[in-house]
Amino acid sequence: MANRSHQRHKNKQKEKQNIVIIGAGYAGLAFGALMAKCGHEITLYEAHTYLGGCASFFKRKNFTFDAGATTLSGFGANRPLAILNEHLGITCPIEKLDRPMVLHLKDGRKILRSADLKEWIQTLEEEFPGHDHQSFWHSLKKREEDLWTILAQGQYFPPRSLSDFFKLLTPELLKRTPLGLWAFTPFMQTIPASMKRDDKLMELINEQLIISTQSHAHQVPALIAAMGLIYPDDMYYHPGGMSAYAYQLGEVIKENGGEVFTRHKVTSVEPKQHGLVVYGMAPAKKTFEKKADIVVSNLTVWDNPKLFRESERKRFKIQKERGAWGAVTAYFACKTQNPIDPLYHQIHFHHSKFGDGSFFFSFSDPKDESRAPQGWQTVTVSTHTRADQWPDPNKDKDAYLSLKREYHEWIEEVFDEHFSENEITEKTKVEVGSPHTFECFTGRHKGLVGGLPHNLKNNILTFPSQETPIENFYQIGDTTFPGQGVVGVVTGALMLAGKLSHTNFLKRN
Repeated sequence: MANRSHQRHKNKQKEKQNIVIIGAGYAGLAFGALMAKCGHEITLYEAHTYLGGCASFFKRKNFTFDAGATTLSGFGANRPLAILNEHLGITCPIEKLDRPMVLHLKDGRKILRSADLKEWIQTLEEEFPGHDHQSFWHSLKKREEDLWTILAQGQYFPPRSLSDFFKLLTPELLKRTPLGLWAFTPFMQTIPASMKRDDKLMELINEQLIISTQSHAHQVPALIAAMGLIYPDDMYYHPGGMSAYAYQLGEVIKENGGEVFTRHKVTSVEPKQHGLVVYGMAPAKKTFEKKADIVVSNLTVWDNPKLFRESERKRFKIQKERGAWGAVTAYFACKTQNPIDPLYHQIHFHHSKFGDGSFFFSFSDPKDESRAPQGWQTVTVSTHTRADQWPDPNKDKDAYLSLKREYHEWIEEVFDEHFSENEITEKTKVEVGSPHTFECFTGRHKGLVGGLPHNLKNNILTFPSQETPIENFYQIGDTTFPGQGVVGVVTGALMLAGKLSHTNFLKRN
């Protein structure tokens, strides 16, 4: 069915298509902006008040907080966000972070993660002597660059049919054939033996992997690990926070004749003989319906089947969660004598109750007064958690609130311990979010955020496809290939746009 759908679009690719997009996460916004720029009629429905999905924001008095995702990458040369901006003809007031992150190890060491690979390797040689860091990290960098070359094949990767496979047999890719082995090899097997024996170095590697790939070295494919460990080389700060770029994409949709509706929740999709019809709820308990040639959903693969009748729902493959994570978050603002810089800090911990892991502290730029008054910085803290660890507040509110208080107290303790040298003079009330919070505000299945982890079970061939059993209904976002992060979901948006228009949008103009 999907192949017939693609053939029909191939025959009609120059015709104006009526496209409905469900959800204003970065995947939906990027896809919508690109297709609107190409002349298609775009209507985007977002259930929430604000754009951005899991990279949205909220306000408290004079402060603006990133609600979920806090890191922005992919604006480097030949990277997806830079390519998207080129296609759209827009620029962003972003700042490249040369010193993006500090890693706080359990032994008390603070290690600066420089964006310059040479400087980073020098730091590692000083902190972890006796290893061949040069060869190891340059190998990772080469794999990462090669993978972007492969992803630039756009609509044909990963191959979903024999036809796709043969279209990938280009001289550029054939010389990278050995790289395919890394897509199915555990990263742990590629790490030199001396490094594996260095517990502190493995702590650093594993905690970096968990925030970028949501898996550890023994679980993640070597090819994906390379992207996860190299990503701090390409981190940026956008004034106004993560959602500022999302709103810029929303404006592109509207400037090119499209419509963007917030507080419009799509409740069902009904296939018709010619296209589909989308139904939903609007403010003031009003309803809406919209006919479409194509519907593209930015919801998760667990939520998309719920949009259809039971007979159609059964046609969807049941996607296992396969280790998908929830997040516990905290939000507050602080006033300091010495502004906190770098803006990102990963603090490793061992907790008797919650095990090993790390907190990821993200601070607004002290110069960014659109997010906090002068002298203040907003703070978003996150750590991975299992959704089933959290009691249902509707069934056991006391247990739920007790666990939130425990996290609250712990986060304040960690913050005061690690940032005392910045001379904190004032701090706002701390607010804590759980998977139930994310489920409430984003509507995501169980509040699972960050998409499917990249691991050996969720590899490039088994990751959910953008195509679905329903003709002309497609899915994008962090639970379809290539998955996580703004850079991942924008890549997916460029891929789907290429499939539907038979143009490779992952190559520069």
